[in-house]
Amino acid sequence: MDHKLRLVVWNVSGLNACARRTEIRSLIGTTSASIVCLQETKMELICSSVVLDTLGSEFDDYTYLPAQGTRGGILLAWKSRVVTITDPLFTMNVLTTKVTAATGTP
Repeated sequence: MDHKLRLVVWNVSGLNACARRTEIRSLIGTTSASIVCLQETKMELICSSVVLDTLGSEFDDYTYLPAQGTRGGILLAWKSRVVTITDPLFTMNVLTTKVTAATGTP
């Protein structure tokens, strides 16, 4: 099994449209990413159903920085069997975290 850390960072220009989330999910599925950072989500609230719809069930943990009105917004999602994300720090336009290999990952 391949446990290389793969990170995708993408300016998605909005996650509100269902068709857009479907397109993102399709493309992310081809990357073997273990961490995905979506910028410019333009969403003030992101719930687990949006993450599931956008990225699929393998991305089972997430945190986000809400958009300010229709500007900004960051979604950071990861596969918890591969990585652990801790110590999130949120500022106006920045989300910073600590990334470590998940326990038991070779």
